Amino acid sequence: MITDKVKHAFEDVLKAPFCSQQGDTSAYRATLKTAIDQMLADHGDVVGSQFEDLGAQLLATRSDIPRPAGATALEAIRQFCTQHQAEWQETLGFGKDASGMLSMNAFLARQYPLPEFQGAVALALGHAAYAAPLSILPIYDALARGWYADLAHPQKDMSALAEANDPENILAKSGRLPDSLMEKVWAVISNPEVGGDELQFTKTIASFGLECDEPFQVESEQALLRHPGMADAVAQALPATVEIENLSSCSQGTLGHGFYHLITDNNFDVEVIDPSTLFGPLGDELSPSEWMNRRVLQLHDVWHIAGEFGQNSEGEIAISGFQLAQLGQQYSANFLATITLLAVAQFPSALDHILTHTMDGWRRGRETPPLALVAWESMWNTPLDQLRKELSVAA
Repeated sequence: MITDKVKHAFEDVLKAPFCSQQGDTSAYRATLKTAIDQMLADHGDVVGSQFEDLGAQLLATRSDIPRPAGATALEAIRQFCTQHQAEWQETLGFGKDASGMLSMNAFLARQYPLPEFQGAVALALGHAAYAAPLSILPIYDALARGWYADLAHPQKDMSALAEANDPENILAKSGRLPDSLMEKVWAVISNPEVGGDELQFTKTIASFGLECDEPFQVESEQALLRHPGMADAVAQALPATVEIENLSSCSQGTLGHGFYHLITDNNFDVEVIDPSTLFGPLGDELSPSEWMNRRVLQLHDVWHIAGEFGQNSEGEIAISGFQLAQLGQQYSANFLATITLLAVAQFPSALDHILTHTMDGWRRGRETPPLALVAWESMWNTPLDQLRKELSVAA
C-alpha cells in the first residue's frame, strides 16, 4: 500500500506548475524532492533496494563513474551527476526554464537510474494526464527531446518536437486533480492486482474518464484539438465499423488481410471494447472527445498493423505513445502515466522498459503526418509496404 503521506506529496507535485511566470523552476524542484524523499522514507524497503540494484548494474559497466569508499551505488552516481549536470545541460542546449528542466530530467533518467530523475519523468506524465491535459504537447515533447539527446551529437535535428518551446507558457500554470479520479489512480498504484488481466486493465483505465468533472473534460477536449489534423478529423462523420467477414477475401500482404487475421485468429473484438459500454448508444451529434475515442476503438488494431506495433507489452506501450501524439487521446495519457507511476512506486526495474517504448511511440507519432484524416476503410486492399510509404508512417 502507498502511504497517505506519499500520496499527498505526489499530488502536490502533480498539481504544481513547473515554473513561475518568470521561468524560475526552484519551487517545483523543491516540491519534487520532498515527494521523492517521502517515497524513499515510507517505501524504501520496496523500491530502495531495486534502485540500488539498478545503480550497481550501471556501475559495473561504467568505469568513468568513481565510487568513493563506503558510498552506495546510488550515492556514487548522484555525486557524479551533480558534478557534471550543468556541463551536460549547456552542451545539449537545454535552457534553465521548465522545458529545459524536463528535457534534462529525461536525459538523466535514461542514463542514470536515480529515483529523483525517473520519478521526475513519471510525475510529469502524471501532471499531463491527471491535472493539466493542455500540457500534454509541451511536456511530452520536452521529455522526448531529452530522452533522445546525445552528448556526442548535441545539435541533431529534433524539429518534430516543436512544442517543447511552450510558447503559451502552459508549464507555468497549476494543474487541478479531480478527487474521484485520483482515488482510482491510487487504487491501481497501491494494489496492481486490481487491474486484472490486460483487457480488465484497459477497462479500468478507460473508466478513469468517467471520474473527470466538466472542467477537466473541457480542457481535455481543448487539448486534443491542438494535435495536428484533429480539428478537421472530428468535423467528419464517424465511419461505420467494418464487418470483419467482409475482409476475409483480402489478398495476403494487404491491410485488410492482416486486420482480418489479427482479429479472427486471436478472437479479438473489432473495436477492442464495446463503445456503448463507455459512451452509450451512438448518437447523431458527437463531441470531439467521443468522436476521437470511438475512432480510436475502430483503428487501434489497424494502427498496430500499419505501425508494426507488436501484440505485447512493448507494442501496447508504444502504440499508446503514438496515439497520444497523433490524437491527444486522454486514455493513452492516463495509461502511460499510471503504469509509469506504478513502476516508480513498486517496480523500478520496469521503468526503462516503459519509458523507452513510451518515448519511441511519441516520437513516431509526432514524426508521422496526421492519420486521423486517412480514409482507412478505403485502404483494406492496399499492400502494407505501399500503405506505410504513402502515409509516411515513421519507423
